[in-house]
Amino acid sequence: MKRALLPALAGLFILATPAAHAACTCTTYQSAQQFVQFNDVIFKGKAVASKSQYGVTTTTFQVLEKLKGAPAMSTPVTHPAPGPNTCGGVAFKPGQVVVIVAQGLPEDLATTSCQINAYSEAQLRAALK
Repeated sequence: MKRALLPALAGLFILATPAAHAACTCTTYQSAQQFVQFNDVIFKGKAVASKSQYGVTTTTFQVLEKLKGAPAMSTPVTHPAPGPNTCGGVAFKPGQVVVIVAQGLPEDLATTSCQINAYSEAQLRAALK
């Protein structure tokens, strides 16, 4: 499934224009609880390695703490690569610890900067109680 997703995502990112990037907005939610319900997997993880292809990056995380869902202890997450013509692009540095909020099956997760930055870790933890 991921093989089919990469070219489709790449096509969308390549077709994006600077004007589209300037108009890029994130979906807003009424509450952190609604946001948590909308997403499938939430975990605190440490970025191990990233690989980019066609404007899409897959970062593998060492899962430090599972907050929602059942990610494997080593979990790849696909996301748009940052760039001038992409919306939702995000980069993770090796060793960086971050709370990942993603959608999809545990073996085929995807996220964006909108999901990563929507709520603080404290807000997500409170919403999960």
